[in-house]
Amino acid sequence: MADNTTRSPAIHFHFRDTFPGDILLQDVYVPDDGAQANTYYCALQWNSLGDGQGYLGIQDHGNGDKSYIYSIWDPKDTSLPASTASYTGLWTKVSYFGTEGKGIHMGNHSLGWAPNYWYTLANRVWQHGGHTRFGFWAHNQASKVWTHLVTFDYPVKDITFRTTTDSFLENFFGTGRPDRKFHLGHGYKRGTDKTWRPLDTAHLHVNQGDRVKDWENNYNAGVGYGYFYMETGENIHPAAGLGTEADFKITLPPAPLKPAVEFEITEAKSHIVQWKVPESSTPQFRYTVELNGQQLIDEIEPEVRSFPLSVSNPGQEVKVTIEDLLGNVVTKTAKIVD
Repeated sequence: MADNTTRSPAIHFHFRDTFPGDILLQDVYVPDDGAQANTYYCALQWNSLGDGQGYLGIQDHGNGDKSYIYSIWDPKDTSLPASTASYTGLWTKVSYFGTEGKGIHMGNHSLGWAPNYWYTLANRVWQHGGHTRFGFWAHNQASKVWTHLVTFDYPVKDITFRTTTDSFLENFFGTGRPDRKFHLGHGYKRGTDKTWRPLDTAHLHVNQGDRVKDWENNYNAGVGYGYFYMETGENIHPAAGLGTEADFKITLPPAPLKPAVEFEITEAKSHIVQWKVPESSTPQFRYTVELNGQQLIDEIEPEVRSFPLSVSNPGQEVKVTIEDLLGNVVTKTAKIVD
């Protein structure tokens, strides 16, 4: 039997998205027999070794602590200011790190995730005031609830998701016992041309070496019905013929199946227009307000739900247009009352 003094190997899936993009999505699922302490289930990693490098995913720390994390490394130009958080969601904590490079990190240990459920993790990048912003959302597919966890303001302009995307399973502390398992499905990248492409082709790479020498052959990976899977640990062994490098492909729809944003205008008065987006809806990303055909505001503000008006005559028409997180656009109108 293998010694338990080293970790189990990290398993990576490198996707074939060789084009720049502004949205990344990945569905993640941890089976009950694969949820183990000291495990990082990384859904998305991008821009490795360059500006805008980061990763996000879920972690199991043991004792019921199941967190969401997101990290962005500092710019290569060290004279630039540090990144900041322009928005932090409920229970999200932001800090700075100095190991494995330097950068900004968020962790949310209270929202929680559970084994045997699918979650969609969404990452969107956009420009703001000469900087680049990175936003992170999570969708609990069972409860239908979307959560905006954080937005980071990164002090370099025109950053996109320009490299291929990586996902991995990592035993970050402890030993190769017990087994760890991770499923990935319905991954997508939207190009800067606004065209969606599925992350349906992946190259497997298994990290071996001294840090995992007691467990370096305790891994497996493959495809299920519409998802990739990866496994490591004491009871895991490669399928026949599987080496440390391999290529896999699954069949996915050409674009995400998430419905467009749902919202309603809840108040339209001479001094204000307000609207509501249910937490089960695909989240708001940008909003536009028009009065009698004249545009008053057009802003990327995921959390804003109202705009001040100054209308002297009731009966005029106000129009609110929402672009959601995935680029869908929906418009509603209302007559202004007293």
